[in-house]
Amino acid sequence: MAFRKNIIGRFCLLILLTALSVFFAACSNILWGINREAPKNLRVSSITADSAVLSWDEVNKASQYEIMWKTDNDGNYWKSDIVNAESGINSFTIDNLIYEREYKVQIAAMFEKGNNQYVMSNYATTSFKTLKDIPPSGELARPGNVKASYNQDKSAINISWDGVEAAAYYDVNLKSDELYFHAPRLNVLNTVAAPKTEYIYSDYLPEGRIVIKVAARNSDFSDSCRWSYEVEVK
Repeated sequence: MAFRKNIIGRFCLLILLTALSVFFAACSNILWGINREAPKNLRVSSITADSAVLSWDEVNKASQYEIMWKTDNDGNYWKSDIVNAESGINSFTIDNLIYEREYKVQIAAMFEKGNNQYVMSNYATTSFKTLKDIPPSGELARPGNVKASYNQDKSAINISWDGVEAAAYYDVNLKSDELYFHAPRLNVLNTVAAPKTEYIYSDYLPEGRIVIKVAARNSDFSDSCRWSYEVEVK
């Protein structure tokens, strides 16, 4: 009998502690004015081949907004940025997007608790598709079908792309993730003469993700250097 009473007592104590936890969490949210609802009326406008403008209704007492975006091909890798809500800004321009690609977007409000700690709202989500890439008058098209892969022993990266009409050269850029103090680990720009549409990079190769993009250039490099979509090796 005593054992049964002990079990019942512990069970009641657990229920009491759970109720108190919920109560104090609710009180804390009320005290801080924390809104767990997602930002409302998330919308996308001014869509181009490589950019789009996001906007949403201002969230009361939010300190910052976290914005995340990705394509289906990105898997679980989201690009992200933070907007300071206290400045009254409730819009954000996403650029360096891939043309004719479906994007998923999500945004949450962040409420400051002090000591660089934040409470997040739920995420508002939406999607959009970038437009077809049409070169402006006098400009070259972006190289398509860009591919990059390591060779067998990972001592070099093989890069290829489709040729662009009227291109005299191609710029190839390789950039890795950053080291401490925001110093680039790798940021290389090399030029290949057309009609060649491949390049092998075999110099210093850091560990981690390396992002690669290609641009078609005219004979005097007076074009605006319109980069292809980015591909990565890791």
